[in-house]
Amino acid sequence: QSYRHAGIGIFFLVPQVQAARSIFIKATVVNVHSVFMAEAAALALAATIAQALHFPNVTFLSDSQQLVQALNSNNQENLPDWRAKPFTQIYRNSLPQINGKIFKILRSLNTTADTLARQASLHNSSHNVSFQPVCSFGMHNHQCDLFRLPSTENHVNLQSFRLIAASCC
Repeated sequence: QSYRHAGIGIFFLVPQVQAARSIFIKATVVNVHSVFMAEAAALALAATIAQALHFPNVTFLSDSQQLVQALNSNNQENLPDWRAKPFTQIYRNSLPQINGKIFKILRSLNTTADTLARQASLHNSSHNVSFQPVCSFGMHNHQCDLFRLPSTENHVNLQSFRLIAASCC
């Protein structure tokens, strides 16, 4: 099988007392062998970001039935693609800190993350533009937690990822 990069799209809806905010993230991951592995990688990145941003009680929604079943199972040995195990382990390791759980949703309800992933997959990796998050959420007053996202180069769990864009609104 060929090794290729995959686009990742992550959409967080963060409920708050005054007003909910949305976070949109585009990234790529290298050396992906299957769709299942790309889905697991996206979840691993989302869990790592949720942990870095100190989000409590995170509910993940995925349109991958295989991924949801595998992660809700106690048996990690029967993954549809064993090469995804490092990513599923990153997710599992984050669960105590974020009190996370995962549910299956219809693909038609996952259009935001899908669009972000498609845009990310079209990103030309030869452009060496530095990652700069953007915040337009008025209540942050330049204190947005997106500016505290971990560097993918220095974070052992994120070395196969490249953050392209992140916005908070």
